[in-house]
Amino acid sequence: MRKKALLGCAVALCMADNVLADTTKREAMATRIEQAPKLDGVLDDAIWQETPELFYGQFTQLQPNNLELSEQKSKVWVVYNDFGVYIAAQLYDPDPEQIPRELGIRDNMDQNTDIFTFALDPYQNGQNGFHFLVTAAGVQGDSYITNQDNEDFGWDAVWSSAVKINEEGWAVEMEIPYSAIRFPKQDAQNWNVNFGRQIRAKQEVSFWNPIDNSQNGFVTQFGSLKGIENIIPPPRIFLTPYVTAYARYNGETGQWGQSLSGGVDLKAGLNESFTLDMVLIPDFGQVKADNQILNLGPFEVRFQENRPFFTEGTELFNQGSVFYSRRVGRTLGRLQEEISDVEEVTYSPNESPLINATKISGRTPDGWGFGFFNAITGKTFATVEDTETGDTRQVQVDPLVNYNVLVGEKTFGHNSKFTLINTNVTRFNYNRDANAIRGNLSYFLDEGNTYQVNAGGTWSRIDKGIYNTNGFAYNASFSKVSGNFQFSLGRNVESDSLDLNDMGFLQAPNEFSHYANFSINKFKPWFLFNNFRYAGGTNINQMYHDRGFTNRGIWNNIGGQLKNFWYWEAWGSVRPFNDRDYFGTFTPGRFVERPANYDFGTFIGTDSRKMVRFSTNHWTWARPSWDQRDFGGGANVRLRLSNRFNVNMGVDYNIQGNQRGFATHWEDASGKEQIIYGRRDWRSLENSMQVNYTFNNKMGINLSVRHYWARVQNFEMMQLLDDGTLGATDYTNTMYEYRTEEGELYELDYLDTNADLVRSFNGHDKNFNAFNVYLTYNWQIGPGSFVRVVYQDVLSTEDTDAYIQFMPNFRNATSAAHNQSVSVRLIYFLDYLQVRNLF
Repeated sequence: MRKKALLGCAVALCMADNVLADTTKREAMATRIEQAPKLDGVLDDAIWQETPELFYGQFTQLQPNNLELSEQKSKVWVVYNDFGVYIAAQLYDPDPEQIPRELGIRDNMDQNTDIFTFALDPYQNGQNGFHFLVTAAGVQGDSYITNQDNEDFGWDAVWSSAVKINEEGWAVEMEIPYSAIRFPKQDAQNWNVNFGRQIRAKQEVSFWNPIDNSQNGFVTQFGSLKGIENIIPPPRIFLTPYVTAYARYNGETGQWGQSLSGGVDLKAGLNESFTLDMVLIPDFGQVKADNQILNLGPFEVRFQENRPFFTEGTELFNQGSVFYSRRVGRTLGRLQEEISDVEEVTYSPNESPLINATKISGRTPDGWGFGFFNAITGKTFATVEDTETGDTRQVQVDPLVNYNVLVGEKTFGHNSKFTLINTNVTRFNYNRDANAIRGNLSYFLDEGNTYQVNAGGTWSRIDKGIYNTNGFAYNASFSKVSGNFQFSLGRNVESDSLDLNDMGFLQAPNEFSHYANFSINKFKPWFLFNNFRYAGGTNINQMYHDRGFTNRGIWNNIGGQLKNFWYWEAWGSVRPFNDRDYFGTFTPGRFVERPANYDFGTFIGTDSRKMVRFSTNHWTWARPSWDQRDFGGGANVRLRLSNRFNVNMGVDYNIQGNQRGFATHWEDASGKEQIIYGRRDWRSLENSMQVNYTFNNKMGINLSVRHYWARVQNFEMMQLLDDGTLGATDYTNTMYEYRTEEGELYELDYLDTNADLVRSFNGHDKNFNAFNVYLTYNWQIGPGSFVRVVYQDVLSTEDTDAYIQFMPNFRNATSAAHNQSVSVRLIYFLDYLQVRNLF
């Protein structure tokens, strides 16, 4: 897999000059100081002048010339006191004024800028670590490295840094308080660490301790830092109170409403290893709305989690598919009592209110990790109106719900680990509770982390009073994950009764599948490429219940970074057999036979260092026997107008012709139920734009605009036959739209020759629009403290006018009822130690 340029990088310390690019693990010693240096990016403090540098020379490249020496030198110091660790670096550059230093928001390390990073693994388990990054523009980033080098940038710490361009290049100073990290309570610390540097003008990423791109693992290739002694893990007690003022506009009623709310988050270190996080008064009113799409398929759309509490420090809980934090606060959407024929629902809740949420997580020095998560959501009610009398009443939709997660993990030799997680959902006075358990072993057979065995099992139980169901799943694989040639063989089995969606995410259980994949990699410049990869594989998917084949195919992928720093990729796959779709029928036990098909596509992206970067991808997919042709792709342009101002514009399209898709269930004249499919065309177009203006490394404005348009046109209705093929049906569902003398529109399911006919259409036609505007202003007023102003405009429309053109549709959509909000939030960070020291 391609490694990200610097998001997966870090740096540590060394005492000897780096004259050869070898892979020997480096060791370094830190020096104790009494007085902290002044953080201003100027390395004239006596501390840096009097303390010998721990490294002076050339780092070793990860990209583009893996394991070759960097073209530029670096000098690094590391000192410490009772408060924290201090890192300084002089990063040499022959042309300091030309060093790229584009500004951006915190944690956005994808800007056109040089970067210096420091990463550490205090427990030396080779699997998890803290990562601190500073750009040449002074923008901070931090992340928690987890699960084979995935980086969680939702993790945030409070630390300080400063940078300065000087005559020799640029300099950086970093102060990492002990309260920002976790480490074992012992007299002498021995940490695995690494330093990293990105030289953007050369697209170069390099490290103090060499990182071999052909070897699996990033944290496993850190060096060692010794010499930190007699430090005590401090009390880690942080309070983050916040207050928010809201103004909301309801497009349906045309009225504005105002409100004022407050909240507070608590983070407390229970000891040197474990941390308690609590949302004492939840308020997620500034969270960005989901990017809605038209979904006519059988599977739920998985949306990204945007609520801060659920994105920070959850790496222990994100194990497989049993935990999906978006379930917390989800409404069941069903009334818990019947309503009469003359009543209608006038209001339905779209989420359940979060009462509180708590998580405890941490890792011990001997390789144990433990996590506990709990959240409680409150009751919700729908408003029901009597259409004859106008009276309204409240009907319960959601009960009080408790969500619970327990997880334990043990790391051991060869970078291996075993994880066990249990999730539980208890609904009070409601007839559905859920429980799931998953265990997973990831074991490396050798010290070089080359050959890996992975095996896991899952059990689920749904309690519905006297009706209970149990399900299971297991997976096993054997892989070679390092070297120029890599491969993987595996099996995945999910029973038809497996159900994880009360707290997890599972689109389609009832699976029995096997796969075999391989890749040939070039990690050093070769031919036209800086790096190159060819991969291929095959898969055979069946239903667990009756072993019916659902997907059988082979695939290929080829691509890499070219020597001019463009990126190119091409792919293709073929499924040469008739397979069955059991889920698209929306009917248990029934399937539709889907003939052979194939697809291919390509992607190309220009040099990201340039002021204008362009990328585009296009693909085609075909099922010849149905005369079905799909086309899709998109393009993105990024304009870097200055170090403060950049614009990203993108367009994506999808054209599906002669698609067959489920429409409805229909009872014919004989009383037999038919499953109705439509032969239809599907068109979707998505336009998006992001505009960023950053005043300085503490303040910026971001504008995000998105318009998604999808329309479905049905040409012919068909019924699903018992053998899985599609045949003729009497069902048509033709509708007619008429206009009254007053100009209003109404619909009938028959032709009225005496009325003013506007158009005829299929009742299953769809025309869907989603429009989002998200404007934010962020100002960091102090360490961990912010002022945040958010304007949000969200609307969606759906009708049957599937033949409308773009501009009339856009005018109709944007003139529909909007829901808008403006909010101003003040967030203030309080550190127990700092407050105590004041007194």
